[in-house]
Amino acid sequence: MDARERLHLIGSIPLETSEQVFRALAQELGPWLKRYPDGETGQRSRWVYFQGQMLRAHPDMEIDPTVPPYPFVQWDGKVVREINQVRFKPTVDPNKVKFETGYDKLCDASVLVVAPDEQRIARIRQRDRLSEEQIRARMASQIDPAEARSRATYVIENDANFAQLKERTRAVYEQLSR
Repeated sequence: MDARERLHLIGSIPLETSEQVFRALAQELGPWLKRYPDGETGQRSRWVYFQGQMLRAHPDMEIDPTVPPYPFVQWDGKVVREINQVRFKPTVDPNKVKFETGYDKLCDASVLVVAPDEQRIARIRQRDRLSEEQIRARMASQIDPAEARSRATYVIENDANFAQLKERTRAVYEQLSR
């Protein structure tokens, strides 16, 4: 088997737009890629910095005075920036906090792929070998499916077999391509 048949790229790609990333990857590596990253372009091109901004601006977070700032050190040892660490405010329950990234404002449409809870549990149990309790705890920390549905432009029900999921996905793709 050619090693290129197993390519899976993740992370940043130094191009300006996601379209440029997709075109470049398709041209150079298309036959061998299983998944394409969007390249973390635009606002997300400096991912760590972007995440820090989001956390520091969140009303439930504060600078942690007990942890010294994290130094960003360049190749020659020079500290180019220090980043303050953040923590939840003492009165905040971290399990009830939502972090809005703002990505929805950068998109023309959003697609939600969702399955019934019992199917999700069965699939995760088989894939990750977790207990039902662990799976339900993970699910409880995620966005409520009803809220996710209310935010989505398109919803793909993942409650059947792979062929039906593929058919439903293609239908949404065709709507998006118009």
